[in-house]
Amino acid sequence: MHHDHRELEELLRILEQECDMFRGAEKPDYELLSEIVSYFRSFLDKYHRAKEDSLLDLVKTRNMLCAKIVDEIVSERASVSANLEALDDTLRDIRNEQRILRQTFDEAARNFIEHERRQIKLEEQQLFPAVSGVLRPKALKSLRVMPKDAQVSPSMRQLVARLRSQRRWIVRAAMMERAARDALKSVTGK
Repeated sequence: MHHDHRELEELLRILEQECDMFRGAEKPDYELLSEIVSYFRSFLDKYHRAKEDSLLDLVKTRNMLCAKIVDEIVSERASVSANLEALDDTLRDIRNEQRILRQTFDEAARNFIEHERRQIKLEEQQLFPAVSGVLRPKALKSLRVMPKDAQVSPSMRQLVARLRSQRRWIVRAAMMERAARDALKSVTGK
């Protein structure tokens, strides 16, 4: 899950860069933004949360601290989902040439980014240390192999392959977009 979080944070930074373009009255790459939203939707709903649920189910009855952390994560997860949906709706309206205030898009993007980072922080700083404190080493070891076990089914392997490919495309497209913008700035001096 640490690895998942690092990858998610990289995509959040790309999303922020594109949003900064929008905020600065420049035209962001809407295809890239749509791909990022699509990735988050698939990754969170179909892959990451399955691993997260296994962990939450394992620890929620262990002690009061774990139960409280699980409740916070479930609450934050609902906020992340609602904010991702709002961002997706706003982006779809923009791509369909509907009139949308920059502020509406900016708020939707910022809210999603803020809540996703808050959930990652909850897991990294509260859940994982609490899990280490209440689970025996053997149980922790079984958690480490769970993602590989989850990939056994053909549909899960296909999902993981699609997500990897989609993530590579996003990162590559963002790097090319940044290089093109930097080149334009060096030529125009802006």
